[in-house]
Amino acid sequence: MYNKKMLMSFMFLLFFNQQVNAEVVSMSVGQVGDHVITSREALQSLYAEKVLFTSATQIPKDLSSKVFANRVSAIILEWVVYLEAKSFNFEQNYKKDFNKKLRKIKRVLAKNPNWVKLETTPLELRDVLRVKLIAKEFIQFKASSAVVPVTDTEAENYYNENKTKFGKTKFLVLKQNIKSFLNRKQVDSRLKSWFEVLRSKHRVRNFLL
Repeated sequence: MYNKKMLMSFMFLLFFNQQVNAEVVSMSVGQVGDHVITSREALQSLYAEKVLFTSATQIPKDLSSKVFANRVSAIILEWVVYLEAKSFNFEQNYKKDFNKKLRKIKRVLAKNPNWVKLETTPLELRDVLRVKLIAKEFIQFKASSAVVPVTDTEAENYYNENKTKFGKTKFLVLKQNIKSFLNRKQVDSRLKSWFEVLRSKHRVRNFLL
């Protein structure tokens, strides 16, 4: 039988373990199909994004904030694009420099206390990075295929309809800039429509919104 001293030691260890585990407690924040996205996974994705792509990426401390909810929406979007890419066996170039990217994330975040608290395993980090890279690659592919060249006539019509924006600058001076703008607008519109289709197809839910 436990004596009093042994019982106290056991209670201390139990309490200590609960305190340690409390640092990495995770909650469900979203769902894409059968995959549930946790707050821990979302934070891992945000840190990877910050290190590799957008240094200005905010890592919210308040997981109940609107900022974090919006970040979760972006991660959900990555997941639906990733699943769509997988359905087309679209995994062309994501492995290029994959291990190099992994090492960079580990090196940059090694002494970040908030990252350390997540206790990310090597396998988890590989999974997070794979989803991110495949999604970005597939979006780039879809964006390229969505481009339909804007004609001179379309550009000139836009110029004439928005002359107040351009002042006295002649159309020929602005033609290429207008074409580039209309191309970007066209791609953005088509991608937005595609994303909406994917959200519906993969039964998306953001539990924070």
